[in-house]
Amino acid sequence: MPALRWTTTALTGAVLLLAACSLGTKENPYSGIYVHGTVSNEAGAPVSAVQIRVGYRLMEACSTAGFSASAIVPSTDSTGAYGVGLIDSGKAHAVCIKLVATPPSTQALEADSVLLQNVTLTESLADSLRVDFTLAPKLQQAPRDAAAPHPQPGG
Repeated sequence: MPALRWTTTALTGAVLLLAACSLGTKENPYSGIYVHGTVSNEAGAPVSAVQIRVGYRLMEACSTAGFSASAIVPSTDSTGAYGVGLIDSGKAHAVCIKLVATPPSTQALEADSVLLQNVTLTESLADSLRVDFTLAPKLQQAPRDAAAPHPQPGG
């Protein structure tokens, strides 16, 4: 009986040791980055309810049309802040990230966008990238009547 107990204990210990070793060397199957920032107008006031469309693509395909399958669309809060985590499968790798800030139609502000290249998605998932937007006012177009010269009668 003592030999059976010793064998069972030794086998259990060996299995636990192997499991612990394999956990220590297992790679993280994901990489990512947290993208955050603020949106304000030219006067510096925060702009709420702005949709921030975030997409990414591997650097090798950065120049091709389109970005990640379904871009993530968070909206800014009352302080103009937004944040979104981008997570991809695999080891750390470089991507290009495109962000598009679209204000609500009720605000007279232009949309803005930025393309960032060689951003590294890391396996630690602890890195962050700050992207702030300052939205310009929409240009007011003069009414067509006022912009065109009026013909003068008799002249």
